Order: sequence, then structure tokens, then C-alpha cells
Amino acid sequence: MTRQWEALIVGIEEYPSFTTLDNLIVATKDAEDVAQQLENYGYETFRIQRLPQQPHKKGSKPNVSSWGVKVEDLKEKIKNLFNPRSLQETPDLALFYFSGHGWRKIVDNKEDTFFSN
Repeated sequence: MTRQWEALIVGIEEYPSFTTLDNLIVATKDAEDVAQQLENYGYETFRIQRLPQQPHKKGSKPNVSSWGVKVEDLKEKIKNLFNPRSLQETPDLALFYFSGHGWRKIVDNKEDTFFSN
């Protein structure tokens, strides 16, 4: 039986909904660099999802895009990575990489960390 290794690689640079957050310059480049390292040098073959993913032409490789990410899309992708719809889809190893803004906030008297998108 072959092992399934999956990665969700997220790079978010633009934050149009947040007036207090500056856009980032290299978040998508960092995310794409990680994706390429996994593709080229990973111990096992990773099935890699990029978010946001730049549309690519047939025969070309996908890339992380600098386009925005919807909250619902990010939540759904993370949920499906760690809690897939069926046991047959459960990976042996799941890797989540995020490059972008984050912040800490007190919720229910404890400090939580959040991703910005």
C-alpha cells in the first residue's frame, strides 16, 4: 500500500479587508519555495495543494498566486486536510504551511492565535 503525504501550502500577501494590515511582499514566494522544496526534495511524494493557486496552462506547473483567499475556502481546505470526508482519503502525513499575517487575541480568557486572510 502506498503512503499518502499531503501538504496545504498557503501564501497570502494582500489584505484588502484589513485597513490596519500592510500587504506583504514575499509571502507567496516563500510559500511557493516550500512547495517546490517538497516536490523536488521530499522524502516521500507529497500531493500538494497551493492556496491561492494561480491558474496554469496545460503542461505547466502550478504556482502559489498573490491573489486573495476567501475565509470559507481557507477553512474548508484546512478542514479537509486534517479531517477528510472519508477514511480512504486520510493521509499518512498532513503538512500545513502558512505564510502571511497573523495576530493574537484573548478569547474566553485564553490567548488564541489567528491567521489573517
